[in-house]
Amino acid sequence: MLLSPLIIALGLAAAEPPTDLASPPLIAHPTYERVPTDVQFTTYYPKAAMRQGVTGKVVMECTVAPSGELRSCSILSETPTGYQFGENALKLKAFFRVQRPEGPCPRDVCAIVRIPIKYNLAP
Repeated sequence: MLLSPLIIALGLAAAEPPTDLASPPLIAHPTYERVPTDVQFTTYYPKAAMRQGVTGKVVMECTVAPSGELRSCSILSETPTGYQFGENALKLKAFFRVQRPEGPCPRDVCAIVRIPIKYNLAP
């Protein structure tokens, strides 16, 4: 089964700003310096979902380190559940690099980013 390029929507609408002034900012429309390749996405496409022709969507939230690498990621949403789309999306964090905002990074956290990931199969 051929895989179409898996799509990363490059940002979500801004959420409510954090109420804690010490909280890192949410980057509403991040600039990516590096994203996973099609091969990397294919490697982390859940095998059962691929066999059954199931597509999925995940929204992952991560902190951005001073280097632009993603850390402390969690899954905000996963559709459909039961196929490990979220678990596999977390494995992709190593392949992302985000341009961080200018300024200091308290406690080595420069920002928060939300990354929607769509897993699609070719017809």
